[in-house]
Amino acid sequence: MNDADGARTVEASARLFIAVTPPPDVLEALGRARRELEGRGLPRLRWVAPERLHLTLKFLGQTPPDRIDDVAAAMEEAAAALAPIELRLAEWGTFGGRGGRAPRVLWVGLSGEVEALVGCAEAVDAALSARGFEPEPRPFRPHLTLARVPDRASAEDRAAVARTVAEAPEPTTPAFRVTALDLVRSHLGGGPARYEALRRAPLGPS
Repeated sequence: MNDADGARTVEASARLFIAVTPPPDVLEALGRARRELEGRGLPRLRWVAPERLHLTLKFLGQTPPDRIDDVAAAMEEAAAALAPIELRLAEWGTFGGRGGRAPRVLWVGLSGEVEALVGCAEAVDAALSARGFEPEPRPFRPHLTLARVPDRASAEDRAAVARTVAEAPEPTTPAFRVTALDLVRSHLGGGPARYEALRRAPLGPS
């Protein structure tokens, strides 16, 4: 396969994920908390734009267009059997090597009905698996990715991220109610990914 054939293959498929989108008031409060966190001396990070923040329940990656309806049906089936979920943003955290001392990702966790959220992710995964999609190999860890540490960041900068996150108080944000799941397509190329909502599935029977 040459490069042109590879490009056409990627373009012909859809990069999909299923997610929960926090409401605007939560994202606004999170933006204020982020600015307070930055004021504590964080080095330069690659922050996720507020309109692109979401809680991923299932990442499917490149998916043939003729399977999109199957994905949507699985999401709708799982959502119909679930009740709305009460959540609140909680502690800051990082993912990274050496026991968290070399962070690569900055995230914010969740509190509230987290077990119900985990059950929601598992129900989505089971419904997709029943339709022939690959099951999720890793346990679900509820979080919103806020920023990434640049690859060229020094050890000192990474240590500063780890220290700041460990010392910062939890963000003050309102509670929110998850009432629907979104099927989202991610468009890559020409800058940050652009997200396109394809379907929405309310939680609970229609």
